[in-house]
Amino acid sequence: MCSPFARYIALMMQIVTPAPVTVPVKRRAPLPADATHCHDGHAFTPDNVYRDPKGRRRCRRCERIRNRKRGK
Repeated sequence: MCSPFARYIALMMQIVTPAPVTVPVKRRAPLPADATHCHDGHAFTPDNVYRDPKGRRRCRRCERIRNRKRGK
């Protein structure tokens, strides 16, 4: 059988356990439709732009860099 002190300590350990820490996500503002360059300064030329499935313009150079960092 547990002592009252041991039950108290077990109860306190449950109460003091910290909640998971959430990290804020950096999000960039959407580019206007008439933008000529991406957020990183690459030009939106016909050979450097593609449309994603949602219809947004995406910079191929930025995607290549992003995929390289992800290991794809």
